[in-house]
Amino acid sequence: MVNFISKFNSKASNIGLFISDGFHLGSNKGISSSLNQKIKSFLRRIPKNNKQTILSFDLSESQKCFLVLVKKNLKIFEMNNLGAQLKSAIVSDSSIKNVNFIDNLNISNAVEILTEFAYGFELKSYKFEKYKSKKNLDFQKIEITSRKSNSLKSRYKYLYDSEEIRFSNKRDT
Repeated sequence: MVNFISKFNSKASNIGLFISDGFHLGSNKGISSSLNQKIKSFLRRIPKNNKQTILSFDLSESQKCFLVLVKKNLKIFEMNNLGAQLKSAIVSDSSIKNVNFIDNLNISNAVEILTEFAYGFELKSYKFEKYKSKKNLDFQKIEITSRKSNSLKSRYKYLYDSEEIRFSNKRDT
């Protein structure tokens, strides 16, 4: 499940941010200076030749931080893959119910990047349980905090609705 909100909850049990090539943290508006220092300290310890795109570390016993590496000139399917990789990274930990991401991207197409990321997460979250007698109602979700939350909601709704139309057309043929 995906939600777009306008106010960041720094006390959320799990926090997510986007980092660029070279492990640089983008805009730090909306996050506390102590959180910013913890993230920068963690990033300094990561080897520069690291190939991981999803990084995580514990901020405290009850709070975890996820960092998603966003490289320059990513294609749409690569952003979908990053969202799916996040879902794969957290699916095995049943204590993770929600990850609150903050839009710290300083790029012109941030709305497109964020919605594609969220869409990849949503696609990876899908489970076919139509014929199961006991349905799994326990799900994980992400919230993306942005000043552009209305634009994100509109674009995401457009993506989701167009995908529904495409799949329903395939079933009809």
